[in-house]
Amino acid sequence: MAVQVEVQGKRIRVDWSAPTSAQWKTILTVMKTVPARRFHQDEKYWTVPLDMQSCRDLRTAFDAFDLQIGPALRSWATEAKRAEQRLGSLSANTAGRLANLPTELPFLYRALYLGPLYKNATKELGYSDGQLNYAASLFSAVTGVDFWDGDHGSYQTADVRFMSDSPAPGNFNHQGLGKTPETIGAVWEAGLQVGSHLVLTPSAAVESVWGEELRYWQLDSFKYNVDVFTCTGNRAKREETLRLFAASKADVKWLVVNPAMVMWRKDPTHKAKHIVQATPKNKPPKSACRCGKSKSAHWHYETSYPIIDKTPWTTITNDEAHKGGNVRNHRSISGRAINDLVGGKKQVLTGTPMKTFGADIWGILHFLRPDVFTSFWKFAESYFTVDKEEFGWTVGGLRKGREGDFFKLLTQYALRRTKKDVLKWLPDKQHVDVWVELEGKQAKQYRDMEANGFVSIDGANVSSTSILAEFTRLTQFARTLCSVKDGQVMPLVEGAKVDALMQKLDEAGILSGTSSDQTVIFSESRKVIDGLADHLESLGVSVGRVTGAAGNVKDRPQMVRDFQEGKVQVMCIVTTAGGVALTLDAADTAHFLEDPWAPDEAEQAEDRIHRGSRMHQVTIYHYRAKDTIDEYRQEVSIGKDNQQKYILDVRRVMLDRIKDSK
Repeated sequence: MAVQVEVQGKRIRVDWSAPTSAQWKTILTVMKTVPARRFHQDEKYWTVPLDMQSCRDLRTAFDAFDLQIGPALRSWATEAKRAEQRLGSLSANTAGRLANLPTELPFLYRALYLGPLYKNATKELGYSDGQLNYAASLFSAVTGVDFWDGDHGSYQTADVRFMSDSPAPGNFNHQGLGKTPETIGAVWEAGLQVGSHLVLTPSAAVESVWGEELRYWQLDSFKYNVDVFTCTGNRAKREETLRLFAASKADVKWLVVNPAMVMWRKDPTHKAKHIVQATPKNKPPKSACRCGKSKSAHWHYETSYPIIDKTPWTTITNDEAHKGGNVRNHRSISGRAINDLVGGKKQVLTGTPMKTFGADIWGILHFLRPDVFTSFWKFAESYFTVDKEEFGWTVGGLRKGREGDFFKLLTQYALRRTKKDVLKWLPDKQHVDVWVELEGKQAKQYRDMEANGFVSIDGANVSSTSILAEFTRLTQFARTLCSVKDGQVMPLVEGAKVDALMQKLDEAGILSGTSSDQTVIFSESRKVIDGLADHLESLGVSVGRVTGAAGNVKDRPQMVRDFQEGKVQVMCIVTTAGGVALTLDAADTAHFLEDPWAPDEAEQAEDRIHRGSRMHQVTIYHYRAKDTIDEYRQEVSIGKDNQQKYILDVRRVMLDRIKDSK
């Protein structure tokens, strides 16, 4: 029996010639193996996404049939395969030739062309741009080879070419490898600079990272007028910024916002266009709407800032997508709001695209190409192990034998380089485990909570009402000795971990003031960070703190500058607040008072100091209490980390296997 496949809009149509009942059953069985399929009841045909993986899936599924490929699909597949091979080559190349950037933004082009060499020459060695240009011209005169010839650039020129050529790129490079200037360069290289560009990024990076870099790298654009608008401050100030953005007549307009500004909010009048089912499903709130636009009780949501929702963006860049621009769950309010934005080319930047599990990457892929990645569970079943358990389905690691297909799928969308790949001169991070034993009151607090689920502190009973609450309490008591004040558990600057931390700081000469060494301290608890910062200041140590509090966010850029200039010796940081958008490479050491449950949070935080802008050894101290929940947290974090690194670097694993087999 013949099966015809042909292009239909943005999908592939699958038809067959008058099948018998037996053949129809066979077709049903075969089509169930093809992910992202959609059955059209009226005319009795299926469609699948128009992408290379669907083509491969159809060829595999109908291997025993007479598969007839239509001329339009054959032509599309030929070109798509060439693009796939070209993008795959760029993601592995060490350089890429650029056509537009050398003339459009020559200053940015030279920096990307030199890559890490530019950072080190200007920061470590103190060379000016004029001196670098003179050295390049001298090289060209002596060798007879144009120093700026595109075939001899850094990996960053290949990255820019990949991002400009890919229809929806995800830049998953390690932190500190220059994703921000690469993204700016890619927009200009693709010829998309004229228009309105939206950047979603955590609050800390709105002005201090994106605002500064957008202005810096586009200064030498003489052909076009460029305006950069960063939304910071209170609502009135943000609305004024949006008004100025709308009124701007510049050729190139960038708007940088915190993803929270894109979020929807409930409309009490029940007139807004966005509809979300009321929860919980069995008992929706009495005030929920029942207007008939949805079968069940629902809420109407309106956009917080309508201009963001209505503007037809030329590009939408979702920076640190694993954080504020979270699209892992497309059904959540945040995911729906971000995916609803009207835009042309979408881009994602994050060094850790998978928050917890490998299949989390689907949310990012769905944001990039919602027409291709239509179903999470079909995606999970295709590439990951899926187990049916008593309380639902769980997704495990990458399926053996599907590594090749998974890599080919990502080729058009994902760019991934590690520091070890491109910064071979940069020493690896040195991890040091500092194990301590709980003693005295701290040990009693921990053991009582562990054994009984409650503990008496200062005459007050502290209890846990769930497994999650107990995990939180155990982490608190393993970290520091605690007291109770106004019914709240308060950490003290006492305990085994604090003693070990202070000993390390004393050994480094920081407490005595005999050393100018700088360091960073991380904890997931704001109370602990504030307590440590206050204690260090009382000892005469210059301290900066990043906690995520409203006033603290405002002061953060100046604190970072003070730290980088040596005016601040210790930075105390809440892990989730300071894990992104900070460069603290003036430090050579970092201290973690606990292991984050999600390994990407630790990696993001570590890479605030381990960056390509400096050639230095970075030492990371991990403080853990023996025979406590710390051992379990470490085990969980390592397990997730190993799975994610295997999935992200599957191409490298495959290449190693090929080499070993020769």
